[in-house]
Parts: sequence; structure tokens; C-alpha cells
Amino acid sequence: PPAAEASSSGSGPGPAAAARSSAPEAPQSAVVSLDDEEVSAELRACVSALREGKRLLKERQGPAAMVRFEKALMLAEALGDKVHEKRAVRGLAAAARLNGDRRGAIGHLRRVLALSDEAGEHVGDADACGNIADLYTELGQFERAAEFYDRYISRMATDGPV
Repeated sequence: PPAAEASSSGSGPGPAAAARSSAPEAPQSAVVSLDDEEVSAELRACVSALREGKRLLKERQGPAAMVRFEKALMLAEALGDKVHEKRAVRGLAAAARLNGDRRGAIGHLRRVLALSDEAGEHVGDADACGNIADLYTELGQFERAAEFYDRYISRMATDGPV
């Protein structure tokens, strides 16, 4: 702590440090821990919804998975958590694809790429580009597929498989 460092340097704590040490801390820390508990509860709910969505995808229950990933997305957005937001949107893409909504899946995967750009963190983008390319191929849109296969290859060359 800063007060301990100041006293170890021989100069002792200053008047501001003394004033802080005499101020009651319980009410302030109680407010902080309440906020932390709320955030933690929301984060736990988000992670739980992501896990449940993933389980439902494995069971090939696309519509139910979609609901869980939408819940996770709502919670992640409320928390401002871009990592979990990206995971939820990726889950929405997988659920849309499972439901036969290729265009919807492409839209979600494009959003994953946009979130990566916003966060400046591109882990998993190669996979998203490869999936978009595959979806465009399934739709018979080969020019667009080629564009995303090129992006996939470029990402793999710079980021490696993730």
C-alpha cells in the first residue's frame, strides 16, 4: 500500500494519508462489493447461458440454443464485456446455421469480425472467415466465398490456427 511505502522511506505518511486512514471504510467497501456482486451475478448468468447454448447446439436444438445465446448477448452487452459478447454472437451464428438460416449466420459472423475490430483483438477471426466462406459457398455465391477464403488464409498465415 502507498502509506506503507511512504513510512518505509522514512518520511512517514502525509496528511492526506492520515485523513484517509481515519475515515470509515465499511460503508464504501460495502457499496463496492454490492456492485461487484451484481456484476459477478450477471457474469455468472452470462457464462451459464453460453454453456447452456453450447450444450443445446450439441444436442442439435437450434431454436432453444438461439434463446440462450440471445440471453448471453444481452447480459454481455449490459456488462460491456466484448469477449463474452463475441462468444454469444458466435453462438447465435452456429444456432442460425443449425436452423438453416445461412444468411443470418453470415450476419452474426460478420458482427463477430466487427466486434474484433472494435476490441482490437482478433482471436478466432480466421475461423469466422472460414465459416463465412463456407456459408457463401453453400449459397452458391462463389465470388464472396473466395473473398472470405482469402481472408481466412491471410488470418491463418498471421495468427495461426486458433
